[in-house]
Amino acid sequence: MTSPKLFVGDGDNDENPAVWLKQTKIHMMGLEMNDTQMVKTLKDFLYPGSVAEDWYYEVMDEADPPSTWEELETEFEKRWPRVVQIKKQPSQYVTELTKYRLSEEELMKKVEKGGITMWSHMKAAAELLELAKQAKISESDLLIPDVCRNLPKVIRDNVGTVHNDWKAFVEAIKKVDLETIRDAVEDREKEKAKEAEAERREKEQADYLKRMLGSAGRVPESPTKGIAGRLASTNLRNEPGSFQGDYGSGYRGGNAGGGSYGYRGGYNGIYGGGHGYQGEFRGYNSGGYRGRGGFGGGRGGAAGNMFGRPVYTEAQKQNLRATLDTLPHHPNTAQGIQAYEVQKVEWAARHGGNTELVTIDRPYPLRPGTAKVCTGECFRCGKHGHRSMECPDPNYLNQKEQAWRRICSNALGAFRQTGENIIAWVGPEYYGEGYIGQGNGEGPSM
Repeated sequence: MTSPKLFVGDGDNDENPAVWLKQTKIHMMGLEMNDTQMVKTLKDFLYPGSVAEDWYYEVMDEADPPSTWEELETEFEKRWPRVVQIKKQPSQYVTELTKYRLSEEELMKKVEKGGITMWSHMKAAAELLELAKQAKISESDLLIPDVCRNLPKVIRDNVGTVHNDWKAFVEAIKKVDLETIRDAVEDREKEKAKEAEAERREKEQADYLKRMLGSAGRVPESPTKGIAGRLASTNLRNEPGSFQGDYGSGYRGGNAGGGSYGYRGGYNGIYGGGHGYQGEFRGYNSGGYRGRGGFGGGRGGAAGNMFGRPVYTEAQKQNLRATLDTLPHHPNTAQGIQAYEVQKVEWAARHGGNTELVTIDRPYPLRPGTAKVCTGECFRCGKHGHRSMECPDPNYLNQKEQAWRRICSNALGAFRQTGENIIAWVGPEYYGEGYIGQGNGEGPSM
């Protein structure tokens, strides 16, 4: 039996007098000492020259010294009173119950409680029952649903929240099949592995694009700089707002206005008249369709027809026609796909990031394996044989490319349709490693 440490009693050591006295008593009783022997032997457990040893000799030198352990214990407690321990109120245990958590990561872990090794959910069950007892609610079902909500899903699903009292609740936790918990943990690990793999692939792709951009050196001057300069000197007060996506955020005015396609009121003449969000719209009036506003945004915006399509000036059309093939349309090969990815990065770097909109003077690169612009192609997939609104291809083009194709078609029409090889949609076109050519295999001829 291990002997207690010698007691000093000066208050400077990490000692608890009440605990030390009890341990010493137990030790001497284990040695089968009687009361008289215990009183006389206590001095042997006091540190030589300490406050405690001085006290002992003072007490024993009195006229009527303690003769029994009980009397000596009373004198000891007068000198070193018991420390009153702060006790938690039941309400505090209620708070602990509602904050108790057993995480998914802790499941199927071996832990110790009271020197016994057990599974983590078994330990949780024991701790919950003890807290419920301290909160004085163990004989009711109070707070069981709230606490159950904080347990792992596999525990919640197999235990439920309807129980007569806390003892029944924790017993249900203990009875959850270990294999069921193990299966849930394995499923969670598989999901985490999938997420980690997806993050790894995304990082690899981002690093690859950075390397490609780095290997390209300084971002070259835009091949359309001269044309853009001429456009800048042209009065573009009637230039349409930029298009983005299907209808896109670039429809300035128009779609944001009110009513269908951004006009309010009726139509002039037969159909009346009214105003769009930022401009006036005039409908059919004996002489045919004419209008201002539409999606472009009225006065100060582009001219628009009845359906909000911008009307371009001849100067704008000529400048646009000159820029159609400025950016190389790469073939659908490994090298072509790499070059296309670099083009997108360069476009974002040149025009201030991917948040910038595609406009009439900002040509956007075309995906390998798709048709040229102005060939009657579908804006969503870049192929022929169907309308954009009925596109069967779930892998839509980049929204910026869709916007560029729409701008070109609205301004110039499908003037290159007869001379273009047909590229028909025949199935999924991207499988992670590259774009699968449609129709002519190597993509559009240059």
